[in-house]
Amino acid sequence: MNRRAMRSNRFSIVLAVLLASLAYPAVNASGESICSQVTLHTFESSSGLPALLCVPDGSGPFPAIVDLQPRICEGYAALGPPWEQAELPARGYVLLEIDSFAARGLAPGKCEDLNVLGSRQVIGDAYAGLKFLAQDSRVDRRRVGVLGFLGGIATAAIFATTREARRTFLPDDSPAFRAAFAFYPYCNLEFTGASPNFDAPIRIFIGEKDDMEPANRCVELAQSLHAHGANMETIVYPGAEAGFDITPPDTNYPLPDRTSLHPGGMTVSTHPQYSPWGYNFAACTIRLKSIFDLVDPAEVAGCMRRGVHFQGNAASAEQARADLKDQMKLLMGE
Repeated sequence: MNRRAMRSNRFSIVLAVLLASLAYPAVNASGESICSQVTLHTFESSSGLPALLCVPDGSGPFPAIVDLQPRICEGYAALGPPWEQAELPARGYVLLEIDSFAARGLAPGKCEDLNVLGSRQVIGDAYAGLKFLAQDSRVDRRRVGVLGFLGGIATAAIFATTREARRTFLPDDSPAFRAAFAFYPYCNLEFTGASPNFDAPIRIFIGEKDDMEPANRCVELAQSLHAHGANMETIVYPGAEAGFDITPPDTNYPLPDRTSLHPGGMTVSTHPQYSPWGYNFAACTIRLKSIFDLVDPAEVAGCMRRGVHFQGNAASAEQARADLKDQMKLLMGE
């Protein structure tokens, strides 16, 4: 499963290139800086992988979250720090944020490349984060979860809780992920071999009108895997599109395009955001023998189309954050 095909990215490369030139401070709810750059040692090479570590006030031990955030792939929607960077440390969680694309120096245009970054690498990044956190005395190594956003990155967060992933990256006596949380993952999956075994509960948060990661496919995936013993549930937000949890700057750029499908005919906008160029795999089904399978581009050539939407939804965002808080309280041992 290549993290791209599972990620139907999307937002215009023009937007992402502009984002890539921006730097932003990491802050908590009070405005005080709590984050610092750290280096992870991944399983694919000895080279270091940069990440952002945010730690609450106090000595701990705190529960922690490995946050898989493909910020470089989100265009203008990603202006400013992600909401979880302030909210989770304020609630007493250590947060380790990893952008698997940006950390490798990949350009925003690579976000749509089927072969540039596979699920093995992204899941490996999650386990590098777990190993890093488990060695920090401020972290309760028994309560480390994984959180993923956007398409195949969020799907990789789900797969990180499988027995196959854990045995690949860590010894059996190493700490495991306590739970997984995924915002709009790509769920159009069919397992052609044995169903994967999940060792931790999983919660999916997705918009009803997401036209890149269809909500009904996530509901169906959860039901199918639940029948094989997985503790997986999907929360669907009525009327919400992809990126509903983000409130980007309300700015529109009047670049009318007759091929645009979004109301208003804007090709470059943030509220709503529409790109007529972005790859969309919503009509595809990816068949997997293993969670680490790559996707043959020829397999999706006939079902891939162009055109993607992204729209913040303040009401759904507030509800989703409340739901995440409740689920973390339930599943992370608070």
